Amino acid sequence: MNFANLQSQQWPASEDELKVLGNQLKTFKEQYLAAIANGQGDQLGLVTKSLIEPALFRLHHRSRAPLAKTYTPGGNCEPGGRKLHVTTDGRFQPCESTGDYLNLGNIDLGLQAESGQKLKEDFFKTVHQKCETCWALRQCGICYANWAESCAAGNFSHPIPESLCKQIKNRT
Repeated sequence: MNFANLQSQQWPASEDELKVLGNQLKTFKEQYLAAIANGQGDQLGLVTKSLIEPALFRLHHRSRAPLAKTYTPGGNCEPGGRKLHVTTDGRFQPCESTGDYLNLGNIDLGLQAESGQKLKEDFFKTVHQKCETCWALRQCGICYANWAESCAAGNFSHPIPESLCKQIKNRT
């Protein structure tokens, strides 16, 4: 089970409904921790396990190797390598969620490898000061799609919003 980014969707939930959802998730966490502490983890329901355990597994299996000179938060893919989106007008983008702001070439010119490298370098320049001391860096899901939202205003040096960082830290 995973949480989707529904930011651009029409979310029908009221503030009260979101508060109820938050309380339900908190209850699941408390039930999970209590059951594990009492040696009754095998009696937990599938919903409780599917909501709690993936995050624990990600945390447990995170890399502990020293950071390289350049790095990206954990949510990034290899632009044009691991994923590639082709728009209806033939432009190449890192993924379907980056809008019209991050391009890697087109069907006429081909995939521009230097565009992918520049994209990685620009993203690193944008986030490294904020991310390098963050305790959640290796659990972070921030990616080029999140950065593209900032690029929409034409400001490619705009960092990731603090509200998104806070959301990821809270989830972790």
